[in-house]
Amino acid sequence: MLLSTHNSSYPSAVGLRRFLVGLTYAGVVLALFVVGSLAFFPQSAQPSAGKVLADGSLDLSSLNRAQAASRDNDNSDQLAAQLAQREQALNRLADLNAKRERVLSTPTSEFTMATFNVQGSSHRRGGSSRIMMAASLLNGASVDVASFQEFQRDQRLTFIRRMSGTYGVWPGMAAPEGDAHNAVVWRKSRFDLVTGTSRAYYYFNGRRVNFPLVKLRDKSTGAEFWVTSYHNPASGVLGMGNQGRWRSINVSRQIANANEIIRTGVPLLIAGDMNEWTSYFCKMVLNTSMHAANGGSDNGGCNPPAGRTIDWIMGSPKVEFSGYVRNDGSFVDRTSDHPFFYVQVKLTGQRPTRD
Repeated sequence: MLLSTHNSSYPSAVGLRRFLVGLTYAGVVLALFVVGSLAFFPQSAQPSAGKVLADGSLDLSSLNRAQAASRDNDNSDQLAAQLAQREQALNRLADLNAKRERVLSTPTSEFTMATFNVQGSSHRRGGSSRIMMAASLLNGASVDVASFQEFQRDQRLTFIRRMSGTYGVWPGMAAPEGDAHNAVVWRKSRFDLVTGTSRAYYYFNGRRVNFPLVKLRDKSTGAEFWVTSYHNPASGVLGMGNQGRWRSINVSRQIANANEIIRTGVPLLIAGDMNEWTSYFCKMVLNTSMHAANGGSDNGGCNPPAGRTIDWIMGSPKVEFSGYVRNDGSFVDRTSDHPFFYVQVKLTGQRPTRD
């Protein structure tokens, strides 16, 4: 009975010993694995949890700050881009406002204008020296724009050579001689030549000539305006007889040309030796909206200005005159057989459309 009991417990003891041996073997293998792992992966590359939390670059608060900074940088870049776009929009708006102001503003120009028949060299000797006397008259009166008649080749050449630094001349030396006897000159420091052209008229016995028509621009204000220089033929000089027919044709054309320019809105200054007294004034003021620098009116008919003259300066409605001067002194008499006329001009010009 006892033997039977001993034999029944033996297998349990043997199993326990085997289990313990196996557990020990597993422990040894696990220890060897851990040692091998530590040898293969150094401790410095495998920080502990404490190390991770102790390292400021790796803790959770640092990660949160880094993410916030990244978001701030992104927001900063977006804000900078928005500010740049806003600045561009403001600049475009400023440009549009400036262009609008240029369109809405009405530029003006104020200057001194003269007309002078300088008496051509074919009519009186000493043309070259006399034209320099005419230049001194321009400078003495601070003339900025002038209309010349009988401006013959030697006089024109001398004036251009001596005065080209101060005054521009149209049409200058390139035009045929007959077409260049009438010219517009302007002070180059004040004005730019925009357009130099001409219109066909008649001189003695119906000889066809071109009279200049010049558009100038004020360099300071941009105001643009037209200027002419006319010389209608005189009767009873140089054996040419009565030239009334050709003057009448010219005046009719000058009226039509004036109305054409006035309709465009660009101011017009007509100047020259018309070889007519009050009749030229009356024809112009009754058939156009031009008015004379020396006065007169068309109220209730034609009312010519006081003082007889055949040399006229006239302006369109956007032109105002003041300080009209007729210089017929001894110096002028030595220069020409005509008086020297000048006046202060204030005009409301037209701004260039290309702006």
